[in-house]
Amino acid sequence: MHFTTAYDIMKPQWIAEQQQNSHLDANHQQHIKDKQRGKLQQLIHQFNLPPDVYLIQFPVPILNDAASTNELLPIEDKLDETFRKEIGRIIPLLRESSIQGIEKYISTLEAALFSLAKNSTRQVTLDRLAFYYIPALIVNDRGLIKSYYNQFMSNRSLTDTPSLLETFRGIVLLMEADGHRACFGSSLKLLRQNNLSIGTYSMNFENYVLRTDGMRMDSAAMLFNVPLNNDRRRLFVNGLDSNLRIIVQQPAHDSTWHAFKQSYFDGFTRLYPNVLIFGKTIPPNSIHPTPRNSFRSSPYAHHNSKPIYRSKPTHNTHNHIKPFNPKPDKRLNKHNNTTKNNPRKPTKFVNTINHVYKELKRQSNLLSSLTSKLNLFDLPHTLTIVTSFTLITPILSWQCQQSPPFFPHSYHQFDYRLSTFKKLNISLMNELCIAVGFRPALFIGDVILDVDPPFPIETQVALFGFSECGAYSTYQNHTSQDIFLVDPTYQVLTDNDYSYLLNIYAYHYSFNHSCSSLWKLPLSYPESLVTQHGNNIKELQSSISESDAAKHNLTQQLNEAQVLYQQRDKELTNLLSFNQELQAEKTTLSNTLRSTQDDLRDKTEQLIEAKEETEHVRKLQDGSQNAMNAYRSTTQKEVTDLKQQHDDALALLRTSFNNEHAIAVQAAITHEQTKCAIQKKNDLAEWQRGIDRLEKDHANAIKLVTLDEQNKCIKQRNSDSNNWKKEADQIVKEHTEAVNSAILNEQNKCNDQRISDSSKWKKEYTRLEADFKLSFENERARLQSIFDKQLESLKTSLQCPTSDTMEVDNQSLLFTVTQQAQEILSLKQLLAMKHEPVAVQPDQPSPDLCRSYNDFVTFIENLKNLNINDAFLSVPKSIVSLITFISTLIGSHLFHNRYKFPTHNNNLVPHFTPTQVLPNYIRPQITPQWKFGDGPKPAIINSIIHEALPKILIYIYNIPVLSLIDTGASLNIINSNLLKSLPSSCFTKINSFSLKAKSANGTNIHIDGSIILNFSIADISTQITCHISPDISHDLILGKPGLSTMGDLTIFWTNDYILLGTHKLPLANTFRFLLNDDTTLNAESTNILSPRIHNATHLDRSDVFTIINPSFKGSNHLITYSQVNPIFNQQINLIIDNRGSNPVTLKKNIFLGHVA
Repeated sequence: MHFTTAYDIMKPQWIAEQQQNSHLDANHQQHIKDKQRGKLQQLIHQFNLPPDVYLIQFPVPILNDAASTNELLPIEDKLDETFRKEIGRIIPLLRESSIQGIEKYISTLEAALFSLAKNSTRQVTLDRLAFYYIPALIVNDRGLIKSYYNQFMSNRSLTDTPSLLETFRGIVLLMEADGHRACFGSSLKLLRQNNLSIGTYSMNFENYVLRTDGMRMDSAAMLFNVPLNNDRRRLFVNGLDSNLRIIVQQPAHDSTWHAFKQSYFDGFTRLYPNVLIFGKTIPPNSIHPTPRNSFRSSPYAHHNSKPIYRSKPTHNTHNHIKPFNPKPDKRLNKHNNTTKNNPRKPTKFVNTINHVYKELKRQSNLLSSLTSKLNLFDLPHTLTIVTSFTLITPILSWQCQQSPPFFPHSYHQFDYRLSTFKKLNISLMNELCIAVGFRPALFIGDVILDVDPPFPIETQVALFGFSECGAYSTYQNHTSQDIFLVDPTYQVLTDNDYSYLLNIYAYHYSFNHSCSSLWKLPLSYPESLVTQHGNNIKELQSSISESDAAKHNLTQQLNEAQVLYQQRDKELTNLLSFNQELQAEKTTLSNTLRSTQDDLRDKTEQLIEAKEETEHVRKLQDGSQNAMNAYRSTTQKEVTDLKQQHDDALALLRTSFNNEHAIAVQAAITHEQTKCAIQKKNDLAEWQRGIDRLEKDHANAIKLVTLDEQNKCIKQRNSDSNNWKKEADQIVKEHTEAVNSAILNEQNKCNDQRISDSSKWKKEYTRLEADFKLSFENERARLQSIFDKQLESLKTSLQCPTSDTMEVDNQSLLFTVTQQAQEILSLKQLLAMKHEPVAVQPDQPSPDLCRSYNDFVTFIENLKNLNINDAFLSVPKSIVSLITFISTLIGSHLFHNRYKFPTHNNNLVPHFTPTQVLPNYIRPQITPQWKFGDGPKPAIINSIIHEALPKILIYIYNIPVLSLIDTGASLNIINSNLLKSLPSSCFTKINSFSLKAKSANGTNIHIDGSIILNFSIADISTQITCHISPDISHDLILGKPGLSTMGDLTIFWTNDYILLGTHKLPLANTFRFLLNDDTTLNAESTNILSPRIHNATHLDRSDVFTIINPSFKGSNHLITYSQVNPIFNQQINLIIDNRGSNPVTLKKNIFLGHVA
């Protein structure tokens, strides 16, 4: 076969492939063209042809636009017909003209298009085809949406064809620009907490957003509208009280609304543990959650045997507070002081709890695992733990994020002037000074905002200083160290560009208000503090004086830390100077390279001069031709002059004749006229003969001159051309050799210099790195010791008083504690500055234990006060779990007894004929409709769930036995058939009896007796008590009694083994499945993979569980599902969703998980 024949065969196939994938984006189409070009190169190489020539003569065919648009593909025609038929049914018409109605209509169209297309690729094609049906979908509109549709169509480019969903989203953007949705900060009166409970404030804020924006804070529309969501969350945080904003770390920006506000709910619970989340107003300037003049009973009152009194009034001259000396509240110890007048026992609810405890203790044989987890009822132990966490948690939570999650570079730059704000075009470059494609970007000082993505992305850049790119400037990306081009032509800023700058400034302004900066903290303290106290608080003076001394020492240590910090700055300055030296050497190398380029430019100019001289010779030849043309024109001019002289002579004769014979006689005039006419004719004939003779001579002369000159010019041109060609070739050869030798020499010099400089820089870098690490470790150890000392001082000053009440009347003590907390915060932040530049988010302490205790105390308090409604709302999770577990046990028992057969009814027992095989036991004819889960399940699912339990191999007398691990079984059961095949030395028979046991699915199992079984597991001999049954479908079932003798059991499905005590045993019923080929998962897509299963031929056409290996997902947003699927041809269908915005490629033979 010839090459042209093979090319003609493959050309239609390539065109068909391009036409089939014409709906894809440009990157995919370019990938297809590159693949076809590779096939063409392989074909050329197969025929041993020169690729340079044949790639030009036989290129890859390109699909003609007219051919691709004239007719639809069969699949497109089918989708178009399906969409046209479903308009008005599955595809509804637009009925609401509001912006919220358009957004709901977009969601409806997305679901409808996916239901018609069946996958994401066909959905994109159908979305593109459905664009032309928009006028039919908005036919019911009265003019508003139609006007925005016309405006969108007039604004779009003629070369771009938008899709159906893209058009409606563009209409939404136009409506937002016209103010159909509320703008940011349009409310005249913003909400403030103003000492309200956090739940009440949150509910009021959500109602405010719903009225203002027309959407809920927890809705999907608000979550996807990132700018509006961030602005509303900023308003929520700004409205909180300052003390609540201080102790709560700002949640992540991409968290849901419930997770966002839950952080502030937890902080409110830590700050006010005895105040309801949805309740009355918090008293202003109150640290203790209970108001000072409140007589509400304390939840700890029944633990005290003495009445609780308030502290005496102080007479401090610096604190003008009205004295307050309430009487002791006798109601606080009403549960402890029982008198004759009050014989009623106040332990009604305590007795109820004790009754529950007794019931649990009575059923300890069945609920032993549950009672071991109910340690919350040990109140003294719980109080000790909660008190410790209450003291430590505020210290750990006094941290504030120093860098905002959005736009951190522009925040640290702190420059929002309009003089530094500009809009320029930027472009990447694959080759030196060659732009790939310019796009607009916003510059804020040294930070670039890329506005092409849905949300702006900032990048810190710096001027690179390479000046060989002509009009373009070069910048360097600090993150990726890439060099890109910037067009310095100034672009006009629009309103949207200014809004970017204003939104960034507003966000950073609100961040500064919600989180104090490091530089606003006190870095030095006065030598003494005014800590005058009244006569009634003398017991606090000693502790305050000690804290003053500790503060003075801490101030000195802080100054020493600042000196060390300055020394580190000097070292950094030295590093910068060394970097400048490196830059100078780099500049020297650049100058050397530039001089080499100048030499090359000189050689190039010499070659150009040689070409110019050759051009001069060519011009001389053209000059000779021009001389011949000039001679011809001169001769023609002489002929013209002769004609002009003849006309002038005739005119002169006519004039003279008129002057001399004007007065002559008429007869003489007639005679003279006749004579003159004859003479005139003779003269004209003579002149004409002269002219003809001159023209003939001139033509002959021109012919002779032209032939001679042409011959001379041709000879001269040929000789000159040969000479100049030889000289030009010689000059080019010499120039090329000189340039190559110069380039080779410079490259050798540069390589030698680079190798020497690299070795020097590495040695210097190693030395500086070692010195810096040593100084860094010393500084870190010193600051850590300072922090530990200050923390111990704070713990000493925060020792809990002996009474259960908390003293809050002394403002000076609170001021001292606050000052010490600020000092600790300053030291922690200075210590954080000594760490590596990589910011590590501190772990937020979990308040679950404190919240659990508070919920339990609130529940008991509501029961005491007979607040049934509040008691139901504040039931602790532990009690709810207990009630749920007990109700589940009782409900399951009642449900199974519902279908239990009476033993005295013999009619229910089926009769068997002699030809039938009698089963081992009689099954009940009425079986439960459901056995696992929350609703009815098919019988096949029940068997799958039963078979999906873990199985291991154990050895009984060197015989491998497949054993089922069943943690829910209360017996160890061995199959009677297996027992018959075992030697008698493997077991010891205890006794024989006949019993019935109930299995997990409600069926009865006959027990014939029990034995003591000897077997080995992981080369260790073990003995367990096993019951014998012929009704089980497994060889051996290891239940809870047998497993408990071997140790704790942990099942690792993803790692394919179990941990039984200290033994690590592989699972015997799990099989790995791997991916067949490289697969790319598109962004925002749902995919069905068909991986192959290894070493499981016996599982073909059977249903199995899928156990996913999470390690292959990496950091990608991949979602998998645990599902029950059948196996066909050693393959299984696996559903995987890519919820990220980037495509993900899974390599061949990647380990996806197990099946069981």
